[in-house]
Amino acid sequence: MFKEIYSKIGENEKPFNDVYDINPQLFKLFSKESLPIYCRGISFDIDGVIADSAVPVVGEVNKFLGANYTTADIDSYDWVYRTLRHHKVKKDEAQGFQKWVWEDPEILNRSPLIPGAQEMINLFYDMGQRPYFITTRIPALQHATSSYLEMNLEHFNRHDLYIRDGSEKDANGIDYKIRMINLHNVRLHFEDHLPTVRRITQTSRTSVIVIPFGYNHLSEKDTKNERVYRYDRDERTVWPLVSDIRTLRAAGYGCVAQCH
Repeated sequence: MFKEIYSKIGENEKPFNDVYDINPQLFKLFSKESLPIYCRGISFDIDGVIADSAVPVVGEVNKFLGANYTTADIDSYDWVYRTLRHHKVKKDEAQGFQKWVWEDPEILNRSPLIPGAQEMINLFYDMGQRPYFITTRIPALQHATSSYLEMNLEHFNRHDLYIRDGSEKDANGIDYKIRMINLHNVRLHFEDHLPTVRRITQTSRTSVIVIPFGYNHLSEKDTKNERVYRYDRDERTVWPLVSDIRTLRAAGYGCVAQCH
């Protein structure tokens, strides 16, 4: 399988033994046939990809309920609402609490980085890429999100952050994300939200790497999609992916154009 893929990449590529330990699908995503030779072809979601925002959110839920939930309990955005309702919290109060914890800038800016996220993004800068950061966060979080990324990512440029502006055409966060991905001709996007992953592959040429959490196991149909890749781990870390990207880069795969 690897030899078949390898033969399609080009005769000038240097062989690298560790490449053959990498999943063929990931190998293919980093081929020169998939990634553009220019420097603006990659984008990242933020929550669940760079920022582990579930950590402070769960902390606030535990504080409110006097409970001891963990990030492993979160299976969707509305987990907060469902958990509060399970504890007999009134519907309106549960809805308001959920909106507050997922949208309060002070709470979100307490999010630790996903382990390995900084190193993963640095690898792309080393490969000549200047990634976009495209999120479904609400417009009011523009400043807080930019400040968080500037504080935590050494190469971040605020002009590379895309958050919807509140206009009617961008009222839906997923629609906005897809519009930005298509507008900027993104070829490889990192995402943790499966409905968004499916919409991206249905409405663009973009391939998606799914950050592995317990809430986003791929369906059989997803696994047959050649443009969707999720490595087989459930830890809240991207270190295994960092290791694979380093190997691919050392072998000469991926973009090497320089941004100015």
